[in-house]
Amino acid sequence: MRFRNETKAFSGSFDLQECDDAHLVIRRECGGDEAVLRADFVNKSFEITHNGRQISL
Repeated sequence: MRFRNETKAFSGSFDLQECDDAHLVIRRECGGDEAVLRADFVNKSFEITHNGRQISL
């Protein structure tokens, strides 16, 4: 929740990228600040990047 509340990207646009049944990609952007979630339902894994850098929660 801290990442969500403190990241400028969440104050801007929401973009659900084209996905298939096994993957989900959500991009949030505001004023050049970007957060991206990439989820893999087959492997039950996900990755979050903030301005191109992978983050760990």
